[in-house]
Amino acid sequence: MINKRLQELSLLAGGTIIVFGAAVLLVTALLWAFGIAISTWNLPAGAGLAVVALALGVNRYVEGSLQKAVVFAGVLAFAAVLLWLSVLLGGSYFDVSYDGQGYHTDAVIKLHDGWNPFHQPYTGNVWNDHYAKGSEILAASLYRVTGVLEQGKAWNFLLLAASFLLAFAGLLSWDRQVWRALLAAVVLAWNPVVINQTLTFYIDGQLGSLLLCLLGLGALIAVRGDRWIALVCAMVLVLILNNKFTGVVYAVVLCGGLLALLWAVGKRRVTGGMTAVIAVAFVVGILFVGWNPYLHNTMEKGHPFYPVAGDGKLDIMDRQVPGNLVGLPAWKKLAWSVFAHSENVLATQKAVLKTPFSWTEKEIKAFKGPDPRIGGWGPLFGGAALLGILVVVLSFLLTPWRQALLASGVLLIVALSVLVNPEAWWARFTPQLWLIPALAAAYGLVVSNSRTLQALSLALLVLMGTNSWLTSQEYFVRQGEYTALVEKQLSVLQRVSQKEPIPVVLGTPAHGRRFAEHGVRFLAVKKLACDGQTQLQASTTFVCTPPELKEKKAK
Repeated sequence: MINKRLQELSLLAGGTIIVFGAAVLLVTALLWAFGIAISTWNLPAGAGLAVVALALGVNRYVEGSLQKAVVFAGVLAFAAVLLWLSVLLGGSYFDVSYDGQGYHTDAVIKLHDGWNPFHQPYTGNVWNDHYAKGSEILAASLYRVTGVLEQGKAWNFLLLAASFLLAFAGLLSWDRQVWRALLAAVVLAWNPVVINQTLTFYIDGQLGSLLLCLLGLGALIAVRGDRWIALVCAMVLVLILNNKFTGVVYAVVLCGGLLALLWAVGKRRVTGGMTAVIAVAFVVGILFVGWNPYLHNTMEKGHPFYPVAGDGKLDIMDRQVPGNLVGLPAWKKLAWSVFAHSENVLATQKAVLKTPFSWTEKEIKAFKGPDPRIGGWGPLFGGAALLGILVVVLSFLLTPWRQALLASGVLLIVALSVLVNPEAWWARFTPQLWLIPALAAAYGLVVSNSRTLQALSLALLVLMGTNSWLTSQEYFVRQGEYTALVEKQLSVLQRVSQKEPIPVVLGTPAHGRRFAEHGVRFLAVKKLACDGQTQLQASTTFVCTPPELKEKKAK
């Protein structure tokens, strides 16, 4: 009974977050169609629809008027507190990442200021004009309410929480031991790719969380599929499809694979129903919410994934691949990245293989930022991959072969979603690779009755948890240092600019908005007429160095 109630509470809480996010996208797309820009009403409207969905879910899962009222109020309060904490945490750090301060924040600002991509498709920035905009819509809608740009990063934490909750609910379908499902869900959600983008406007981490949500819902559908779970599944697909282009491909692979597994285990009626739900989600997600970019790109540029595909495509991978991996097949580059030293290797450098289950201080330092190019799943992930293979092999020897075959099918579907990406070696492009050994361990610990397999799976989860701890603590400590330096620079510039606006060479619109929010009066110029110049922390923005400001960069 406790197990069932925990599952339902987790499902309701995680599902409410997902419906909240998807509802904001749906409301925004509808208003854009009528020429209405994002306003302070988009977020509350999405929240209102999420509350309605929560009420429907409570009515379905909870019996008794008093119990329904208590559960509804409790889940709603939990979601509200989670939103508040996410906003506080997101706003406590400055995004100092390259892409985050670049086109992602630029898009958030433009959407906040009234840009309507349905009626005004071109802004002069090819990435903003042609890429998917779901993440930026969410951030801009929150920004309109709070008035603080950096607080738009709150969605990273909300979707992370939703992924844990839905993974936990899915695992509880298979095990009565709550602690085992809890441990597995923590490791599944505690993905280094996801965590190391929480303090930025990067979107790959959000995609990693959403893909885990989809898998958690898939487990629930296999055991207790119902209309409310189907609704949440449709909503998570809308978010995935509008997160980034690869989300469309991953959604096709994962949904197709999960439907095939449902059919294979004899759930024909559920398969038919979910096929219809998924089809509707794709139509709404791509043809309505995703009108720009998908239909717009197809009509204007001949390919829905322009500018990374089609005629006139741009090479975004130029000078990104490590020198000794250039020209290798995609699977070899992936293998190199899994088993090499974790580091941010550029085209002029080489990836270096290492001994599995080992790490160095240099490797840990590679996770001070959001996207190490090699070994971006963590320094211990190569060892975790080897242990994961051993768990799969033992599953066929120590558990019923049909059960092991079904579990292996899930792993193969996730693996296929990774391998369809020719640049899978870069962890930010394939955050779901983290899930393969974690899912193998979850099966061995949660589903299996073999003591040997459970012990090995527990060791694998502990190894992956250690890996995530090493990368996470480095990331948050360093980002805290960077934020302190930015705050110091802004404080000095605010005092200096009170006499008269200071000339600034803006590297990105994000810094102009950052100055405005912190009371820095400035005049944007193309060139500074002074000898001493200060480059703002982790940016391409420059100011004339005031006497009070001594340039100091984080190590």
